[in-house]
Amino acid sequence: MKGNITIKKGFIYADSTFLDVFDFPLQAGDAQSALQEPNSIILTPEAAEKYFGKVNPIGKIVLLDDEIPLKVTGVFAETPTQTHLKFDIVASFSTFRVPYGYPVTLESWTWISFQTYLLLKEGASIAQLETKFPKFISDNMNS
Repeated sequence: MKGNITIKKGFIYADSTFLDVFDFPLQAGDAQSALQEPNSIILTPEAAEKYFGKVNPIGKIVLLDDEIPLKVTGVFAETPTQTHLKFDIVASFSTFRVPYGYPVTLESWTWISFQTYLLLKEGASIAQLETKFPKFISDNMNS
């Protein structure tokens, strides 16, 4: 174990399909499985070097907040600079735990702390999808 990670700017959680939606290639690891398991992380090359030097980090462990072991399952190739997603470490969303005392759960549709992205099929109508939002919101957010 080389280091300790504290949750701060540059640390994000992402669903297991993150690399299906966004085209961030990996230089090491398997894009299909890298975020499948809890406590899995993908590092940028800079973060990999910070925590592990020149050693291959795949399979290595770092601690999150001095207590949660995180296994490195991937290393990004250089990430694009023309993106609003800025990160050094991407952790599998299944790692996330609701902080003690929060008045909501992950099943709550009213917790809006997470960004959601949709990947539409080629030729799909954005306008047609947008017409479905009012009913979706009514069905899920008003209860």
